[in-house]
Amino acid sequence: MTRCRCYAVAVTFLATTLSAGSVFAAPEGFACYLDKDGTESVLVWNAESGATKLYYVSPKDGVFKPAPYQLPPKPLGELKGARYGFDIYVDKDGNESVLVWDEKSGVGKLYYVSPKDGAFKLAPYQMPSTPLGDLKNASYGFDAYVDKDGNESVLVWDEKTGVNKLYYVSPQDGVFKPAPYQLPKKPIE
Repeated sequence: MTRCRCYAVAVTFLATTLSAGSVFAAPEGFACYLDKDGTESVLVWNAESGATKLYYVSPKDGVFKPAPYQLPPKPLGELKGARYGFDIYVDKDGNESVLVWDEKSGVGKLYYVSPKDGAFKLAPYQMPSTPLGDLKNASYGFDAYVDKDGNESVLVWDEKTGVNKLYYVSPQDGVFKPAPYQLPKKPIE
């Protein structure tokens, strides 16, 4: 998967989709990417409500349209006072995957598009509920990717201090574990 976090895609998206009417008065996040078929896609979200909408460029008419699969309306359940973050990537099996988290607590959930029914499902493996331990007043960031060995990996960090931890899905038992190599706790001092 290739990320295309670029100004032109966001401007095109805003001009063709949001001006035509949408569930978002003011989206707070965009993640542009190419799906496994090379189709330009954009995940848009509201960080306060967790509302999302996934769009793709229709090959038939060349405009953004809502994808046939969408995340659940409350992707973290009934979490009160959350501030949502999202990262989208194509997993090791070629499935579109979305990692959603609360920027305040670090609680997250990983979803993927099931090839069986074409809908977002919870992944069978999930990040720990406290990915940086008992860190107080953190502002969590996450970046999900597939590593050089084909393992799904997530770097999680505190945006205030730089404290971080790298996780990967262990091929032996199918759960997220700390990677055998880590960045320094405070990578820039």
